[in-house]
Amino acid sequence: KPLSNEEDRAITAGLQPLPIIDSNINAYFGLTLSDEQNHQEVIPFFPLARQNFIEQDLTEAFYRLGRNKPNLGIITSLPMSDEIIGNVVTPKWEIINQLEQFYNIYFLTENSTFSNIDALIIAHPQGLSAALQEKIKDYSFNGGKILAFFDIAAESLQLVGPLTKPLQASDFGSLPEQWGFRFLDKGVIADLDNSSFIDATTDYQNNPEYTQDLIQFYLRDYNFASSSPITAGLHQILLTSASAFTPIKGANINFEPIAIASPNSELLSAAAVYNHVHPADILRQFKADNRIKPVAAHITGTD
Repeated sequence: KPLSNEEDRAITAGLQPLPIIDSNINAYFGLTLSDEQNHQEVIPFFPLARQNFIEQDLTEAFYRLGRNKPNLGIITSLPMSDEIIGNVVTPKWEIINQLEQFYNIYFLTENSTFSNIDALIIAHPQGLSAALQEKIKDYSFNGGKILAFFDIAAESLQLVGPLTKPLQASDFGSLPEQWGFRFLDKGVIADLDNSSFIDATTDYQNNPEYTQDLIQFYLRDYNFASSSPITAGLHQILLTSASAFTPIKGANINFEPIAIASPNSELLSAAAVYNHVHPADILRQFKADNRIKPVAAHITGTD
């Protein structure tokens, strides 16, 4: 039986046909959006698994309709994109798939042009050349928007990469000092109030060994700056091996903490992570230092 006009239009628009069991017909349960300029967005199918996210999916589809994607630059040492490491193909990270829905993604090097970049993500860089640092500095000092992720130990390299690499801190070179702040890369935060509860068993022939993990902790509503539009909608984030930021005295910046560890926390030596100190030992030796520890900040220049 030939396709009806409605089915033909549905398939042409990109809707996904769903065969009806015991019937020689297809069903369609998706959505096409179009505007006066004939821009189109398609949700091929509304799966049951995303029923709790239908409002988000619709909002995103309306947002993308007729918009030109801005250009997002990424600088990272992490295997976020499809890469071949040690003759093993590493898959693209889901965060990149999500970002590609709203941005044109460009992975940048010192040979890249920054003039067409609308925003920049720098995630756990290593070995930034002087030329690349200069380009990043110029981009930021000319009003460029940067989202920078610092880490004292990027465990993801060991979890998703085929090669075992030693844990090490992010290396931004001289950029943090030029931006007017410091990242305490020799320390790691242990947060008792926000700690996670884990099974730290190393010998699974014995009973489970449950304990609090103070280095793997949750930030909750009260840890976020509710007055900041960046964090106002956040309710919970899980952090592992996080450290703190501090402004340099006299720097011409506005330093606005937008996420802070609990007062019942301590800044330990990063050696606790590098030497894989048992969470139970960290818990036994814990002593709060009553210092404010911003783990995220919104920083702008005053000049």
